[in-house]
Amino acid sequence: MQGHIMFSRSARRMQFYVINDDGSKELRHTIEAHNDTVGPTDGDPYGHYGPCPPGDYVLGQPESRNEIAFGRAFTPLLDVHGNWVPHGRSEIGVHGGGSASPTPFAPQQGWYPTEGCIRLQNADNEQTFVPFVQTIQQSGGQVVITVAL
Repeated sequence: MQGHIMFSRSARRMQFYVINDDGSKELRHTIEAHNDTVGPTDGDPYGHYGPCPPGDYVLGQPESRNEIAFGRAFTPLLDVHGNWVPHGRSEIGVHGGGSASPTPFAPQQGWYPTEGCIRLQNADNEQTFVPFVQTIQQSGGQVVITVAL
């Protein structure tokens, strides 16, 4: 079993698919997700502080965090295809929280810009995203996320 997550920046939607051993694909979840950023500072639209460059990424292991900026969990994107190289990027992931949020650990903390990461509401991150990724990874599978415009 493998996982594939499609994230559309323009639609602000993340769709979760399970890919079975026979190649069949099943839609499991759809949630809202944002990639609004504080904005690139170097003229490169995907440069530092800009949105995550489009492409395919492998998801790393979800990490427990209790940080205002990230909420309770952060899942790193692993740039196995070199999507970040031309933009000098690193350390982009999926998380909740929000440094500007008055309630960064609330289930619905609101939408606040990131420095390139994909933000979810804490409830969606903790109850849907992280369990989906962990279930696939614990079965020996891999989860790929496609970031689209």
